[in-house]
Amino acid sequence: MRHVGDALGDTLLQSRNNIVTIGIAPWGVIHNRTELIGQDTITPYHAVASPKSQNVVLNSNHSYFLLVDNGTIRKFGCEVALRKKLEKLISQQKIITRGSSKSYNTPVVCLVLEGGANTIRTVLECVTDNPPVPVVVCDGSGRAADLIAFTHKYAQDDGTMQEMLRDQLIMTIEKTFTYTREQAEKVFIELMLCVKKQELITVFRMGEDNQDIDLAILTALLKSQNASAPDQLSLALTWNRPDIARTQIFKYGQEWPEGSLDQAMMDALIYDRVDFIKLLLENGVSMRKWLTMGRLEELYNIGLKSGPQKSSVAVYVASNQKQDRASTLRFLIREGKKHIPINYWYTLQDIGMVIEKLMGGAFRAFYCRRHFKTKYNTLMRKDSNVAARLLVVFHVGYFIRPEYPADLSQPSIVEDVDLYHVPFNHSPAL
Repeated sequence: MRHVGDALGDTLLQSRNNIVTIGIAPWGVIHNRTELIGQDTITPYHAVASPKSQNVVLNSNHSYFLLVDNGTIRKFGCEVALRKKLEKLISQQKIITRGSSKSYNTPVVCLVLEGGANTIRTVLECVTDNPPVPVVVCDGSGRAADLIAFTHKYAQDDGTMQEMLRDQLIMTIEKTFTYTREQAEKVFIELMLCVKKQELITVFRMGEDNQDIDLAILTALLKSQNASAPDQLSLALTWNRPDIARTQIFKYGQEWPEGSLDQAMMDALIYDRVDFIKLLLENGVSMRKWLTMGRLEELYNIGLKSGPQKSSVAVYVASNQKQDRASTLRFLIREGKKHIPINYWYTLQDIGMVIEKLMGGAFRAFYCRRHFKTKYNTLMRKDSNVAARLLVVFHVGYFIRPEYPADLSQPSIVEDVDLYHVPFNHSPAL
């Protein structure tokens, strides 16, 4: 708990997302725990323990704590069952990615930093669970983590270990946990059961060059999930790891059905994943076909309707340049069009109007020309009986597109109607 909290200390201040960290610990080992008793009260807590104290202090870099009380004092282990149930519950929560109606289970990974004998049992439960939970072991962090990493490295394919290495490992277990020979042999059996599922265990060696913990975690998730290639790509894009996408997802000979990369390109543009955009272009996405009128308008609207995801001053200062651009564009559009509703869908004509305003009337925007308007309106009326509105998923909410057909963003509409001789990405307004 302390290692995770310390590692997140600086990250929490710099992150643009609201990272929630929940610590789970036995009540009987907490230093000055009686000070925490109360309901709807605010109590000062000093997170520094006396060197002579046999208890531990709560790490201040956690958002919440769940303290488990089974009546024992200065004993770890009673929190394991609750933690496992909570992890199971979280993993069963469904999430919906932007632009998709398909739901996914929340990805969960077990990260092992140091730890005691109970940690080894937790790892065993993770890899034998249904569905299993991938494990990332930080070799070099001490105790349980080092024992698991050693076993993972030297265990043979048939589930055995050379006798000399076996004796060495059992002696190390005795010294590490101050166990008897019999207790150490039981832990050894648990270690061997863990590495039987070695494909679910990823060992991260601390201090080695070219080793990133986020890379190890993402690799573990990709190995454990039986997800389709587009779903794996979505996960890599969320983590902003184009290197993983290039080496593990865009494998040589991988066939991608037509249109399967369209959503990934949209997400890469929305989240400013420049390296992913280059990677998608290298692997078959054609902007000439991809950039339809519907997608172009969707990009404008998502950019105009997005706002800071976190209210802290540090985050706003880091992101205010992008938000100022969107605010300026919104202001210019609303200055020219009064009484715009909250869920208004900005059109390409609105963008053209702003361009003309900024040019001082000395330029006729392509989107405002009569020729374009005629073709635009014709295209918008096509298949208008299909639907009256389109819901566009943005993060965890929706904004309404009240006028246009639901399949407007599909390339087939533009390809079926031969209205444009110049691709949108080559038009003068861009």
